[in-house]
Amino acid sequence: MPPVIFTIGHSNHTPERLVELLREHGIEAVVDVRSAPYSKYSPHFNRERLARLLAAEDIRYAFMGDSLGGRPDGDEFYDEHGHVLYGPLSRSAKFVEGIATLERNAERYRLALLCSEADPTACHRFLLVTRTLRERGFDPASIEHILGDGSLRPETKLAFQGNMLEDSWRSPLSVSPSRAPSHSSIA
Repeated sequence: MPPVIFTIGHSNHTPERLVELLREHGIEAVVDVRSAPYSKYSPHFNRERLARLLAAEDIRYAFMGDSLGGRPDGDEFYDEHGHVLYGPLSRSAKFVEGIATLERNAERYRLALLCSEADPTACHRFLLVTRTLRERGFDPASIEHILGDGSLRPETKLAFQGNMLEDSWRSPLSVSPSRAPSHSSIA
Protein backbone atom coordinates (compact mmCIF):
# COMPACT_ATOMS: atom_id res chain seq x y z
CA MET A 1 0.00 0.00 0.00
CA PRO A 2 1.47 3.39 -0.96
CA PRO A 3 2.12 5.91 1.80
CA VAL A 4 -0.47 8.61 2.47
CA ILE A 5 0.45 12.18 3.29
CA PHE A 6 -2.05 14.39 5.09
CA THR A 7 -2.03 18.15 5.47
CA ILE A 8 -3.68 20.32 8.10
CA GLY A 9 -3.90 24.00 9.00
CA HIS A 10 -3.94 24.88 12.68
CA SER A 11 -6.14 27.88 11.83
CA ASN A 12 -7.84 29.25 14.96
CA HIS A 13 -8.32 25.82 16.56
CA THR A 14 -7.67 25.24 20.20
CA PRO A 15 -4.73 22.95 20.96
CA GLU A 16 -7.22 20.30 22.07
CA ARG A 17 -9.11 20.48 18.77
CA LEU A 18 -5.92 20.18 16.74
CA VAL A 19 -4.92 17.07 18.67
CA GLU A 20 -8.45 15.69 18.23
CA LEU A 21 -8.22 16.16 14.44
CA LEU A 22 -4.81 14.51 14.32
CA ARG A 23 -6.01 11.58 16.46
CA GLU A 24 -9.16 11.19 14.36
CA HIS A 25 -6.97 10.50 11.33
CA GLY A 26 -4.34 8.41 13.08
CA ILE A 27 -1.52 10.91 12.57
CA GLU A 28 1.76 9.73 14.11
CA ALA A 29 3.99 12.63 13.08
CA VAL A 30 3.47 16.32 12.33
CA VAL A 31 5.83 18.04 9.90
CA ASP A 32 5.68 21.78 10.54
CA VAL A 33 6.22 23.57 7.20
CA ARG A 34 5.73 27.11 8.51
CA SER A 35 8.77 29.27 7.76
CA ALA A 36 8.22 31.26 10.95
CA PRO A 37 6.26 29.08 13.38
CA TYR A 38 5.22 31.89 15.72
CA SER A 39 2.09 33.99 16.08
CA LYS A 40 0.77 36.54 18.51
CA TYR A 41 -2.77 35.40 17.57
CA SER A 42 -2.17 31.68 18.16
CA PRO A 43 0.80 31.52 20.55
CA HIS A 44 -0.27 28.03 21.63
CA PHE A 45 0.96 26.90 18.18
CA ASN A 46 4.37 28.52 18.50
CA ARG A 47 7.04 25.99 17.62
CA GLU A 48 8.22 25.04 21.12
CA ARG A 49 4.72 24.91 22.64
CA LEU A 50 3.40 22.84 19.74
CA ALA A 51 6.31 20.41 20.02
CA ARG A 52 5.60 19.94 23.76
CA LEU A 53 1.86 19.53 23.17
CA LEU A 54 2.39 16.85 20.53
CA ALA A 55 5.07 15.04 22.56
CA ALA A 56 2.61 14.81 25.46
CA GLU A 57 0.19 13.12 23.05
CA ASP A 58 2.84 10.72 21.66
CA ILE A 59 2.80 12.44 18.27
CA ARG A 60 6.20 13.11 16.73
CA TYR A 61 7.04 16.69 15.73
CA ALA A 62 9.52 17.80 13.10
CA PHE A 63 10.17 21.37 12.05
CA MET A 64 10.91 21.60 8.32
CA GLY A 65 9.94 25.21 7.66
CA ASP A 66 13.59 25.98 6.94
CA SER A 67 13.51 23.69 3.90
CA LEU A 68 9.81 23.40 2.97
CA GLY A 69 8.51 26.76 4.19
CA GLY A 70 6.62 29.19 2.00
CA ARG A 71 8.76 32.21 2.94
CA PRO A 72 12.31 31.28 1.91
CA ASP A 73 15.48 33.21 2.57
CA GLY A 74 17.02 34.73 -0.54
CA ASP A 75 15.91 37.50 -2.87
CA GLU A 76 16.18 35.12 -5.85
CA PHE A 77 12.98 33.42 -4.65
CA TYR A 78 10.81 36.57 -4.82
CA ASP A 79 9.45 38.63 -7.69
CA GLU A 80 9.39 42.42 -7.69
CA HIS A 81 6.03 42.41 -5.87
CA GLY A 82 7.15 40.11 -3.05
CA HIS A 83 5.48 36.90 -4.31
CA VAL A 84 7.45 33.70 -3.81
CA LEU A 85 8.58 32.19 -7.11
CA TYR A 86 7.70 28.56 -6.61
CA GLY A 87 9.58 27.27 -9.69
CA PRO A 88 13.05 28.36 -8.55
CA LEU A 89 12.24 27.47 -4.94
CA SER A 90 11.11 23.95 -5.90
CA ARG A 91 14.48 23.33 -7.60
CA SER A 92 16.65 24.67 -4.78
CA ALA A 93 18.92 22.14 -3.09
CA LYS A 94 17.42 22.79 0.35
CA PHE A 95 13.84 22.30 -0.88
CA VAL A 96 14.67 19.16 -2.91
CA GLU A 97 16.41 17.69 0.14
CA GLY A 98 13.37 18.53 2.28
CA ILE A 99 11.01 16.83 -0.17
CA ALA A 100 13.20 13.71 -0.22
CA THR A 101 13.20 13.64 3.60
CA LEU A 102 9.42 14.01 3.59
CA GLU A 103 9.02 11.13 1.11
CA ARG A 104 11.26 8.85 3.20
CA ASN A 105 9.39 9.62 6.40
CA ALA A 106 6.00 9.11 4.74
CA GLU A 107 7.12 5.50 4.32
CA ARG A 108 7.70 5.20 8.09
CA TYR A 109 4.96 7.32 9.68
CA ARG A 110 1.42 8.41 9.06
CA LEU A 111 2.25 12.08 8.83
CA ALA A 112 0.59 15.43 8.34
CA LEU A 113 2.12 18.61 6.98
CA LEU A 114 1.11 21.48 9.25
CA CYS A 115 0.79 25.13 8.31
CA SER A 116 -1.45 27.90 9.61
CA GLU A 117 -4.06 28.36 6.86
CA ALA A 118 -7.30 26.42 7.24
CA ASP A 119 -7.92 26.25 3.47
CA PRO A 120 -5.26 24.13 1.76
CA THR A 121 -5.89 25.87 -1.59
CA ALA A 122 -4.69 29.15 -0.03
CA CYS A 123 -1.55 27.59 1.44
CA HIS A 124 1.86 26.65 0.10
CA ARG A 125 1.43 23.15 1.54
CA PHE A 126 -0.89 22.53 -1.45
CA LEU A 127 0.28 25.18 -3.92
CA LEU A 128 3.95 24.20 -3.60
CA VAL A 129 4.70 21.15 -1.45
CA THR A 130 2.08 18.62 -2.56
CA ARG A 131 2.30 19.87 -6.15
CA THR A 132 6.02 19.14 -6.07
CA LEU A 133 5.32 15.70 -4.60
CA ARG A 134 2.90 15.01 -7.46
CA GLU A 135 5.44 16.17 -10.03
CA ARG A 136 7.96 13.76 -8.50
CA GLY A 137 5.54 10.87 -8.96
CA PHE A 138 3.79 10.76 -5.59
CA ASP A 139 0.26 9.44 -6.15
CA PRO A 140 -2.19 12.36 -5.78
CA ALA A 141 -4.80 9.86 -4.59
CA SER A 142 -2.51 9.34 -1.56
CA ILE A 143 -2.61 12.99 -0.46
CA GLU A 144 -5.44 14.00 1.90
CA HIS A 145 -6.19 17.42 3.37
CA ILE A 146 -7.76 17.48 6.84
CA LEU A 147 -10.34 20.25 7.02
CA GLY A 148 -11.43 22.12 10.14
CA ASP A 149 -14.58 20.08 10.53
CA GLY A 150 -12.56 16.85 10.50
CA SER A 151 -13.55 15.83 6.98
CA LEU A 152 -10.95 14.90 4.40
CA ARG A 153 -10.57 16.54 1.02
CA PRO A 154 -8.53 14.41 -1.37
CA GLU A 155 -5.82 16.15 -3.38
CA THR A 156 -7.60 14.90 -6.50
CA LYS A 157 -10.66 17.01 -5.58
CA LEU A 158 -8.76 20.30 -5.27
CA ALA A 159 -8.35 22.67 -8.18
CA PHE A 160 -4.72 22.55 -9.28
CA GLN A 161 -2.74 25.47 -10.62
CA GLY A 162 -2.35 23.07 -13.55
CA ASN A 163 0.17 23.41 -16.33
CA MET A 164 0.93 27.04 -15.79
CA LEU A 165 3.92 28.92 -17.09
CA GLU A 166 6.68 28.89 -14.52
CA ASP A 167 6.61 32.65 -14.03
CA SER A 168 2.95 32.33 -13.04
CA TRP A 169 3.69 29.63 -10.44
CA ARG A 170 4.08 31.75 -7.36
CA SER A 171 2.53 32.53 -4.02
CA PRO A 172 -0.88 34.17 -4.30
CA LEU A 173 0.09 36.84 -1.74
CA SER A 174 3.14 39.01 -1.29
CA VAL A 175 5.17 37.60 1.60
CA SER A 176 8.61 39.08 0.99
CA PRO A 177 10.47 39.85 4.22
CA SER A 178 11.69 43.09 2.61
CA ARG A 179 8.13 44.21 1.85
CA ALA A 180 5.73 44.41 4.77
CA PRO A 181 2.66 42.39 3.77
CA SER A 182 -0.77 43.71 4.70
CA HIS A 183 -1.60 40.26 6.12
CA SER A 184 0.39 37.65 7.92
CA SER A 185 0.01 34.33 9.60
CA ILE A 186 3.04 35.21 11.72
CA ALA A 187 1.74 38.56 12.95
